[in-house]
Amino acid sequence: MRKDNRCYFAIDNRATLAFEVAIVWNYSIISGEMYQIPKTSPLFEQIREQFICKNPWEVGFFSHPAVGMYHLRPLHVVCPQMA
Repeated sequence: MRKDNRCYFAIDNRATLAFEVAIVWNYSIISGEMYQIPKTSPLFEQIREQFICKNPWEVGFFSHPAVGMYHLRPLHVVCPQMA
């Protein structure tokens, strides 16, 4: 990531689809650029606290000193392609 910040990010949409609907494509792939949020940034702590509030059972993971956070700047949607 330090040499090349280009990335792809997959978003799993299965939880938002109705079971009755035939699923042809259940996730999206976004192409973008990734930037690490420094641990010294006030934004790092704000985001960490939001994750912990949403997922309190993951406090051990989000509090671990090796955890890093990244900002994804989306460039375009790769999949699904609309016909």
